[in-house]
Amino acid sequence: MSASASIDAEGRLNVTLCNADPARSAYVDAEVEGFRGKRISGTVLASSAMNSHNTFEAPDRVKPRAFGGAKLKDGGFEAELPPMSVVTLTVE
Repeated sequence: MSASASIDAEGRLNVTLCNADPARSAYVDAEVEGFRGKRISGTVLASSAMNSHNTFEAPDRVKPRAFGGAKLKDGGFEAELPPMSVVTLTVE
């Protein structure tokens, strides 16, 4: 798994998490020191096959969709990432 995080100009925490495992979900338990969120939302980019891709004939085969697998907890958040996925979370 890989991760990236930043705080934008509006003060939101943006986290991108990548689970490259083709067979297993990944659980994330994140502590965010000095940042207390009130709401979390996200999107996920994933497919059923590692080599899935969009084509002119199927332009929406792989596309972002809403992600509901994350929740806030005291001092951070937790999430379960599907196999072969990129998840972007926004904590406000």
